[in-house]
Amino acid sequence: MFTSLDIIKSLDQIRMNKKMSILTLTEGIMSRKKYTRLTNHETQISFYELTEFLKKLSIPFQEFSLFVVNQIENQYPEESTFYTTVLFENYEHAYQMYYPKLKKVEFKTLLGEHAVPAFIELMKFKLEKQSQKESLFNLKEKYPLQRLLRNKIITDSLIGILFVYVHLCDQEERLMIGHFVYDAIFDPSFKFFVAYNEISRSVLHLTGMYAFDTEAPNHTEIYDKFQKIIKHTLIFQTKARLSAIDHLIFKMLYNYQNKHGLMNKDVVYYYIASYFSAFDEATVPNKLKMSQKDFNIFKELLKDNGLRNEWMYGRMLNHGNIW
Repeated sequence: MFTSLDIIKSLDQIRMNKKMSILTLTEGIMSRKKYTRLTNHETQISFYELTEFLKKLSIPFQEFSLFVVNQIENQYPEESTFYTTVLFENYEHAYQMYYPKLKKVEFKTLLGEHAVPAFIELMKFKLEKQSQKESLFNLKEKYPLQRLLRNKIITDSLIGILFVYVHLCDQEERLMIGHFVYDAIFDPSFKFFVAYNEISRSVLHLTGMYAFDTEAPNHTEIYDKFQKIIKHTLIFQTKARLSAIDHLIFKMLYNYQNKHGLMNKDVVYYYIASYFSAFDEATVPNKLKMSQKDFNIFKELLKDNGLRNEWMYGRMLNHGNIW
């Protein structure tokens, strides 16, 4: 995780950008000598001192936090790149290109501190380098699920860890995660502190969908929650417009309806369309799986004026449940 030195470096960068002298910044807060010791990593900055500096610089704490995150992200880009590569299911590429750089290093970014170690467990399982049981055991040793589910503050790392859990844990634990994600999305008492807003919220939505996707569509409370998460996800995606995430969403919906004998032609259309819009070997490595019937549906809807003239996902969102 980032250190006091990372914080003071970012603070000093803002000070210089604002053309404020060190003497002006430190006056009434600390001595010039202590500030120098901070920049030399000889002492630690206190939370009180940091908040006083931010008042002097007229920078809100949240804005400063994002500035620090971005500064560190620029220095250690392989951590978030590994995260997104595993997220997009390009496990072999993540293992060959990025994993060697992450071995035996101190993670620095917000994602790196906890989410990246969790994603390493998922990658190893998907590549059959260790069993599901081993990956789940390692995950639980580092991040006990019951402790995670007591959180009311939702962070990038928490979201990433829960995403890995739903790929490894049993049905009972998946449902626990699904209910937690549902509450995190719809209960205003939960607070979000995320630096990677679009990607992390999208991963949270996917986690909730994966958690509930084993439930048969028999209109239980769980199925209703599943439908509500899907609709919330699609509304969010109309703003986020993350094409690779779109494909993950519609691949999951496409597989769900095939598994349960359902049919929503719009799901088929967006599953295929999202693949073409997102495709490149780095982000969507897997070949598109579809039948001739699916492709015929896609061609049919390409000519559908109602679909073309509708706002993004509008037809799906304007009708009750997706199925």
